[in-house]
Amino acid sequence: LQQIGGQEPGAPLPPGAGTGLRGFYYANMTFTPPVALKRMERVNFRWAGAPGAGVPADQFSVRWLGRIEAPVSGMFELQTDSDEGIRVWIDDQLVIDNFGPHALETDTSAPIELVAGTKYVIRIDHYDVSGSATAVLRWKMPGDLKFSVVPRNRLFPN
Repeated sequence: LQQIGGQEPGAPLPPGAGTGLRGFYYANMTFTPPVALKRMERVNFRWAGAPGAGVPADQFSVRWLGRIEAPVSGMFELQTDSDEGIRVWIDDQLVIDNFGPHALETDTSAPIELVAGTKYVIRIDHYDVSGSATAVLRWKMPGDLKFSVVPRNRLFPN
């Protein structure tokens, strides 16, 4: 009977209304103004060149700000892919810290308890030194076996 129950699909998640995080891109690695580019987006990037107009292909930084909303309650894990430095804060708590220069690496947070429908402040800082750049934010929801990219509809600009 346990085998049969494990084959049933879970209930669909309630739809999210998010439009993405605010991305502030700088033409330097230190987040020093002026902001070269602003966008609303989810964090799922693998750049072979410049991230956008006014931002160089190398030696840039980006700060994403906003809120993240859990569709269900329970223990979540966050995960990043990054090339080079990345840091992630949830409600001012640093949960991922790999801010030194490095080739492509994956980092996973300790489990974090989130409540369905609650919007938590999120900040992600990323910088690139040279070559290709990567910044990806994933989560593993309670009961899931795999990580998935945090969707735009669960990210809010404020």
